[in-house]
Amino acid sequence: MKRLKGNYNKIALRYIQEFSRKHGLIFDGWIGGRIGEVAEFSDYYFDYRDIRTDIDLDVNPGKIFNWYDKDLEAGMNGEIFMNYENYLK
Repeated sequence: MKRLKGNYNKIALRYIQEFSRKHGLIFDGWIGGRIGEVAEFSDYYFDYRDIRTDIDLDVNPGKIFNWYDKDLEAGMNGEIFMNYENYLK
């Protein structure tokens, strides 16, 4: 089990490194130290699923910020906005 967990952590870190490089962000860590859940990048918080989607689908740099801002605005208005994967469709 330790080996499996170690492999998962390495893969998650590789995704974080690529995402950081792609978007010019500095990774501050995982919220609550929970690897593979929510990642903090200064003022931005991204769910790991959205990071993987962004990298796996090779989405144009910066597009995730457009979605993030719309999602944040909707939340401030008490609305629910679509998830990142659906936004890309």
